[in-house]
Amino acid sequence: MDNYKRLYTFGCSFTKYKWPTWADFIGSQFEVYENWGQPGAGNLFIATQVYECCQRNCVGTEDVVLVMLSSTNRFDIINRNSTFLTEGNIYNSINLPKDFVENVWSEEFGIYLTWFAANSIKKLLDGIGCKYKIMTAFDLTKLDDDSLMTDDLLIKGRVIHTLHNLRTEFDFNDNLNDFSKVMLKEGHSYYNFLEQGGKDDHPSMSIHLEWVKTHLPEFYNEKMLELMKKWNSHIRPSAIATEKNFNSILNKNTTKFT
Repeated sequence: MDNYKRLYTFGCSFTKYKWPTWADFIGSQFEVYENWGQPGAGNLFIATQVYECCQRNCVGTEDVVLVMLSSTNRFDIINRNSTFLTEGNIYNSINLPKDFVENVWSEEFGIYLTWFAANSIKKLLDGIGCKYKIMTAFDLTKLDDDSLMTDDLLIKGRVIHTLHNLRTEFDFNDNLNDFSKVMLKEGHSYYNFLEQGGKDDHPSMSIHLEWVKTHLPEFYNEKMLELMKKWNSHIRPSAIATEKNFNSILNKNTTKFT
């Protein structure tokens, strides 16, 4: 990427996690790289971070922006302590009132918000004229638990319009979650950690690298294979120890609004 010097990436835990992701592999090829992803992030958080980053860094035509949208069943909010809460699936939230989740929140709103976020990001980046790509971590026609959207949801006017627009305006033919499941069948694996006695449910580095090679080939470099071998030496039997090993490698000092 000799013509581009700075890379900014955005997403949920499929973009920034305990170990390097697709974003970190690509970031290794740039002079300046900032990963604005956050585990549990929904599409409101992702959209705001794109806007904030572009303003703070005066993103221009010589920069690259890569966005991986999250699922629709997520609700991001800044609490009274100025913490941006990103908890993943809203139905697993430990901070939002149960009454709000069960009687106020709706999947329709989540889909509508995702449509708004995706189109807002696209219009912003089109206006800037930078090189960019908008992808998705999950199938936006499904809910967080992989169940298909219900028939009564799919006949709602906003849902019909927004899903049609997302399918026609964006290239969402594949997503990292489903891609990861295919890779598992082809011999790749997840990491087994001691905590909770099971597998972590996030793609391993080898799957992330395969994603780059398959879906972002313009950013792929054979040197990434050697980089993955080096990074693999930091994987430990414990997820906590693994995350600690990568903290100094992955956590850049990105200044954000407070």
